[in-house]
Amino acid sequence: MTDIAKHFIAQSRAFLSSDYLPKIERCLEVLSDEDVWWARETKAPTASAICLLHLQGSTQAWITGVAGGFDHPAG
Repeated sequence: MTDIAKHFIAQSRAFLSSDYLPKIERCLEVLSDEDVWWARETKAPTASAICLLHLQGSTQAWITGVAGGFDHPAG
């Protein structure tokens, strides 16, 4: 891995940890686990749950596939 790639990954990791993660945590702190994950009326996942799962999946795919240079299986 080149020095530029290492620097980019380090900077990205620092930014995600210091900026995005605290914002997500602050938002989730005001909700119970049940409020985050399940809609009371339909007993289906909430929009926030779907967004969190998508964020986790896309971040993982980006880190492993784009930044890490590894193949990431689709779907």
